[in-house]
Amino acid sequence: MRLFVVMLLCLNFIGSAYANDLEIPSTSALKNNTKDVTKVANDHLAVMREEVKKSAVKKSSFSLFGSSTTPLEISLLNDLNDYMKVYGQKSLSVEAVQLKAILHNRMDQDEDLAMDFLTIISAYPNSRYEKASRKGLQGLLAGSLKYYKPTLDLVLSTDFLSMGKQSDRLFALLSAISSIDDKDFNPVIEAACSRFLVRYPDYVKGDVVQNILAAHAGKNYHVGIYHYRSLLTVYPESSLRPNALFSIGEIQRTGLKDYEDAVLSYQQVIEQFSRSDVAKQSYIKLALTQSQHLRLYQEALLTLNTAVEKYADDPIGKEALQMLGEIYSKKTKEYSKAVEAYRKLSDIFSGDDGIKALQEAENIASSSMRDYALVIAIDEQIIRDYSDNALAPEKLLNIGNIYNKKLKQKSEAIKTYQRVIEQYPSSKQAKEASSNIRKLEKKSGGSLGLF
Repeated sequence: MRLFVVMLLCLNFIGSAYANDLEIPSTSALKNNTKDVTKVANDHLAVMREEVKKSAVKKSSFSLFGSSTTPLEISLLNDLNDYMKVYGQKSLSVEAVQLKAILHNRMDQDEDLAMDFLTIISAYPNSRYEKASRKGLQGLLAGSLKYYKPTLDLVLSTDFLSMGKQSDRLFALLSAISSIDDKDFNPVIEAACSRFLVRYPDYVKGDVVQNILAAHAGKNYHVGIYHYRSLLTVYPESSLRPNALFSIGEIQRTGLKDYEDAVLSYQQVIEQFSRSDVAKQSYIKLALTQSQHLRLYQEALLTLNTAVEKYADDPIGKEALQMLGEIYSKKTKEYSKAVEAYRKLSDIFSGDDGIKALQEAENIASSSMRDYALVIAIDEQIIRDYSDNALAPEKLLNIGNIYNKKLKQKSEAIKTYQRVIEQYPSSKQAKEASSNIRKLEKKSGGSLGLF
């Protein structure tokens, strides 16, 4: 596969110096304007083209297919990147990207090579290198980069030619590959975003590119924070500012383990961007940091109760109530408040969430509080609200067992067992209830007289 890519690159390298393809100015134009920008650009390109060609000759056939990187190659790549910053919008600069591709191919840097191909395809549609770049990229996607095939196939299907400006075409490319999150590809995307921001400092969606740049810092946590802070400062009107500040908090919490700083970042999101979606998440992350990492349980409880007040019927409110129940029951041992939190959750959110919350409340009332009257009340709520659920006959039987074994109220136990038989006659709990009734009547000598 690499041989195929090498052949494509070499074929496109041959004859790349033809003047009519590089937009070299006419002789008369050169006489009239000795500082013609196109001529200057072409002169720089000619030098680099020659050096790339010479450096290939000096390498052995073995080194061509997997050698160590030479200082000259590094220098050439740096110069080609600088060249693109200055002359990237000129059509002749497509050859500079092709030269980069040749160097990256020699160096076995497939992610960088793929980005070169993608740049040619998007920024220079219909150029002399586009067809070969598409074939070269497909070759990589069939081999070393097959993991990225679904994403990059979508890029290949994009109609870049219909986008008028080169900046818009490159922005579309960066947006399309922004979903890639990989330790080998992240630096390539990061570098592409940096070059874009230098080349188009006033681009209308520069904040989006800055956000992509920051998101692909990977485990370079301080670099990611730096890029997010740049977004906050350079783009004061950006709608991405809440997300940037929240992302800083996430890096501080999960990456750097700077929990105190993470708390401050989440609090800033809540204070400065209270109406944003990430403000909701910030309450949860703030409480999580306070409780799990800093063991500031009272502060966490205050944070969560505030979230419940603000977002009572929002999924965030549900998550806050769940966390309240856990902290009250496992950390502060305030069992009655834990039960209250879970029952409140069940009042607001039905379905599986409501049932699970009531089960948690029942378990606390039974195991931690030994408040059997409360257990009965919770079970009755499950039976009332979820009468068609398979859990209902089980809870009704449990009420009968509590009356029988815990509270020693035999008559109430038999009444409850009879409810099981009447309401759920085909259930296994009905059979057990019938057996329990017979046992109780036998013990009492049939004196209960309820039937």
